[in-house]
Amino acid sequence: MTNRAKKLLRDEDTCTSICLDAVDALLTDAWWAWEPESVWLELDYHKVDIPVSNREQIMAGRALLTTGSFWYDAVAFEKACIAFNNEETAHVGMEDAPVHYIAWALDEAEYILKQNGHASLVLDREPALYTAIQLAEEGFITTPDNLHEYQPLLDKQLRLDDKSKKLQKEITTAWGDAPKDLKDLLSVAYPETAAGVQLMRLAHCRVYVEKRRQARLRQRALLS
Repeated sequence: MTNRAKKLLRDEDTCTSICLDAVDALLTDAWWAWEPESVWLELDYHKVDIPVSNREQIMAGRALLTTGSFWYDAVAFEKACIAFNNEETAHVGMEDAPVHYIAWALDEAEYILKQNGHASLVLDREPALYTAIQLAEEGFITTPDNLHEYQPLLDKQLRLDDKSKKLQKEITTAWGDAPKDLKDLLSVAYPETAAGVQLMRLAHCRVYVEKRRQARLRQRALLS
């Protein structure tokens, strides 16, 4: 397992949950209380050169379990959403985490909680509002699959008129009838209409999250 853990930590596409377990495999549980520099020095001793993006997601994943700031602090939430998607984060100021990044980050966060024996949590006011604002800015009027509980906040941001509410219901019905298989979903020819654009956004988000889930399963099998 040691060599497989090293390989996964060097790979910039490795998911956060797998990175955490790979560090556990090399350093045991003690590293959770170490300063970041001590973690990197010890991994360097094991001849593991970790990309910056993986270092950031390891620290974000650890903070998810040790401080919980992901769930209540908008800045921590935003940085984690970017890190969980294998991107380097800006260390100063706010930056936009795209909706599909948020959707995957929440999926991964729930997975990490479950893997470590913690109960599910929900976003507090700040990160929930951040999510609703991001949805509105990207033009969503209905939320992607695992963001449904933030629909009321999105509705408040949009202040929909009767015509838009009718469109929203149309999209909700059409999305419920959308193919569940990814290949079928990708093959749908979405019309160039208001509803078609919305359905295409939802499909993009679902495909992105599902592909990341599949990658996580492959990486989990490799680590086992």
